[in-house]
Amino acid sequence: KDIEGFNVWEVFRHPKKTIQAALEFPNILTAVALLVIPWVLGIIIPAVLGLNVNFAWNSAASAVSIALFFVQAIIIFWIARKSGNKEKRLFEGVVSALSLTQIASIVLLVFSFIFLILNPQIVALTNDWIAGNIQTSDFTNLIFEKLSSNVFGIIAFVVGFIFSIYFSLQVLYLNYLNIKESTGRTVLASIIIMIIVLFVVAFLKELVLSLLQASFIGFFLP
Repeated sequence: KDIEGFNVWEVFRHPKKTIQAALEFPNILTAVALLVIPWVLGIIIPAVLGLNVNFAWNSAASAVSIALFFVQAIIIFWIARKSGNKEKRLFEGVVSALSLTQIASIVLLVFSFIFLILNPQIVALTNDWIAGNIQTSDFTNLIFEKLSSNVFGIIAFVVGFIFSIYFSLQVLYLNYLNIKESTGRTVLASIIIMIIVLFVVAFLKELVLSLLQASFIGFFLP
């Protein structure tokens, strides 16, 4: 059955049709909500769990990610225009379709929250790691030991691993669909464009975050 409108949760059952619906019936408010929710959860979850994270750094990183989200949307929009797509609300459609990739972050954040609530000892270890009391390699080994010491931990690890792989592949697929449906390019061309665009965005993110740390703003950041 065809999907009518822009229903974000249909992305799990009908990713292609949901991308098409987002391009045809864009909703900027929904797109902005999907962008903001991970940032909000990134503040609320550590606060509830008592994690000693640097909120200034998290906010700066989130701001950079949101800005680069729109950079990515502009690049796709430009390619789509050059490919002959004359839709009046094309940019809104690209933004709406691209925002669907944020659902993976939302689901994983919620899963992580539930997992940490049920494993308070992991929270304590994480705080020690953040404070520098535990080396990263030791932290990883201790987490693995804690998880492998009981059946629930093993199940949670396996489920988390499967979720991570699934959502990583889903994000790639949604990026590909957004490019293919908006540009009308072939499968191979769309994949190549996707790889280039994602590489450029990742490079810019690393560059901007490095500059933030090196600048006067870095005084307030780790």
